[in-house]
Amino acid sequence: MRQFRSVDRYATWLFAALGLLAPACGGSSESGSGTGGAGTGGAGTGGGGTDGGVTGGTGGGVTGGAGGAGGAAYAFPCKDPQPIVVNGQDTGVVTCGNGTVARREAKTCPEAMPRVNPCTATQMNCTEDTDCTGQAHGYCTYNAGGGGAPSSCNCAYGCTTDAECGAGMHCLCGDPVGTCVPADCDTSADCGTGYDCVSPVGECTSPNLHCQSPADECGSSDDCDPGTYCTTGSAGNLVCVTNGCAGLGRPFLVEGVARLAQVATRSDYTGHPGPSLDGLTRAERLELAEHWTRVGLMEHASVAAFARFALQLLGLGAPLSLLQESNAAQLDETAHAALAFSFASSYAESPLGPTALDLGGALPPLDARQVLADVIREGCIGETLAAVEAEHVASQTLDPAVRSALASIARDETRHAALAWRFVTWLVGERPELRDVARRELALAQREVTAAPLPARHPNAARRAELGLLDERERAELRRDAITRVVAPCAAALLERPAVALSA
Repeated sequence: MRQFRSVDRYATWLFAALGLLAPACGGSSESGSGTGGAGTGGAGTGGGGTDGGVTGGTGGGVTGGAGGAGGAAYAFPCKDPQPIVVNGQDTGVVTCGNGTVARREAKTCPEAMPRVNPCTATQMNCTEDTDCTGQAHGYCTYNAGGGGAPSSCNCAYGCTTDAECGAGMHCLCGDPVGTCVPADCDTSADCGTGYDCVSPVGECTSPNLHCQSPADECGSSDDCDPGTYCTTGSAGNLVCVTNGCAGLGRPFLVEGVARLAQVATRSDYTGHPGPSLDGLTRAERLELAEHWTRVGLMEHASVAAFARFALQLLGLGAPLSLLQESNAAQLDETAHAALAFSFASSYAESPLGPTALDLGGALPPLDARQVLADVIREGCIGETLAAVEAEHVASQTLDPAVRSALASIARDETRHAALAWRFVTWLVGERPELRDVARRELALAQREVTAAPLPARHPNAARRAELGLLDERERAELRRDAITRVVAPCAAALLERPAVALSA
């Protein structure tokens, strides 16, 4: 597993805040840059590296198919397969329920461009497919931004044949054109009788073609509980996980779903000095504007998360010190939101801020078990990952203003994570019957992070790092490292040691 120095630095801060010895919570990394993340496909294994653990070209990386001769019938066969037709032509790809497609034939992908008015969103980075001329097969596509905001229209570039994709990649046909995705199988013929060559598809998934496996826990999102979806796990099998869209700040969860405001034109969130725009292309400025808008919305939602937490602390009779820390965290998150929107406004050259936040259903009757579960997900996991990401990106970005902002956010989020861990320790000390609940919730949350797929590395990852944008492959590896070397050992240490009384 790849290990990061930023995780070491974060661990040092967190362990000190919690009064734990560093060796008890994961030790130190073996290297600063780490090693290429090993990956396993759904059928056969692939070595780690920049292609997300996929080896071989067309049809490569397959070792006899996931089904295997004489095996039991697959538990999640393709549900009501419907052909995907683009521009009146069959693509060779069928739907297999919500969130999964199967590649049954390798065909030249038809394309349905140019389209007129294909996308409408809050941020219009393109309006027509014809605006997207940077590469072949360009089109204007909608991006909800994760959690529903900020919505935007952006250029994307597809493919029509496997030959247009890199080694270990295939062109997965779709509407309006195909997309290059990592592949461990060519078509369903590679996978054995009763098994398909499938890929998860959806807003928070990373599409990748692999053979269905007897180890699969789902065949599509139809097999998962509400609020979860079916995607490829770290072992190459299909698993149900919660929303994997990433972002900074403590998520404001309502019935398990992160809730955000929308973006609006307003100037009261733009008081901080902005970043440098020197040397940025228009496309880079637009992407940075979208990124920092999302950060602002996440931090804005975090204010609500801590406001709710303060009320819950009062209802549970928590120590004064926890209430004071929660109130201070609200002010931190308010400052983070203003800082992020100031950056977004500078990049967009337009004043941006949040709309009203929907609070409906956000404060159900007090339930200590549910509060514990939410704090583990929002604080122990969410704040930890947010802090590690901010610390890591700060170490790579070139702009001093961005670097300073991210370093400050990382320090604050570390305190917020420590608050969450202290609350969990206090609550299970007061109510020992909840200790097993905490263990189960932490184990589930850890599994969801480690089961998330490893996407392919962005071809411009180095430049994006200089801009303060975290590559999705890097994010996935960073999260796994933080979960493994910080969250898991700290959870064990804090939940097993005797309770310590907290005072003001």
